Amino acid sequence: MFPPRFGPYEWRVSEGLGTVYATTTVRRRGEDPHDISLIELDEGYRMMSRVEGGGEIGARVRVEFEDGLPIFAPA
Repeated sequence: MFPPRFGPYEWRVSEGLGTVYATTTVRRRGEDPHDISLIELDEGYRMMSRVEGGGEIGARVRVEFEDGLPIFAPA
């Protein structure tokens, strides 16, 4: 989970490379649509984030940080 929360969770370090496992587009009233994707990292765990330009299932991505938050971009 990002950011980490209390619970039976642990912090793990990743190389920042992964594959888009699932994706959807969020459309909030009055805002531009944006992508929310579930990324399966090469280390074997998954995290939700945004993919610049929209995610496509099976696409390889790498992490970049924007204002301290992990945002993925095509690899």
